[in-house]
Amino acid sequence: MSKWVTVSEAAQQLGVTERTVWRHIQQNKRPSRTTDNTRHVLLTDQDTISDMTVSDPDPVSDPSYDPVTMVVSKEKDKRIEGLEKQVASQQEEIAELHKHLARAEEAAQQQNAIVLTLSQQLDRAHLALEDMQKKRTVWQRVKAVFAVEAS
Repeated sequence: MSKWVTVSEAAQQLGVTERTVWRHIQQNKRPSRTTDNTRHVLLTDQDTISDMTVSDPDPVSDPSYDPVTMVVSKEKDKRIEGLEKQVASQQEEIAELHKHLARAEEAAQQQNAIVLTLSQQLDRAHLALEDMQKKRTVWQRVKAVFAVEAS
């Protein structure tokens, strides 16, 4: 049975370092693919530790060994790791900001409801004040209320 796993999972299952798995990928000894910025390696039931256990490259016996490339590769890996940590941190910060925004929107809705209620009360009070200023008798006011309701 074949399955695609991450480089670190492949290293754990095969009992080797991630560096060894990466070296096999770079030397096209192991099929791999990238999905969502994550490298996956194809593992089969026949894969064993002996398939992967290769000593670190030796400059004398391995003509493809390039110390400059190794240094650059390590520096690149460190930078990638740092950037991944920054991305994770910023994603957490974005999640917190989304929560804060949701709370602020909820508070704004509550404030708008309060303003609407107070505006309605103010309009009623204004109408009542105007009605009192017309100098009408109680019976005239009652008649005006029923006349408005009948309309």
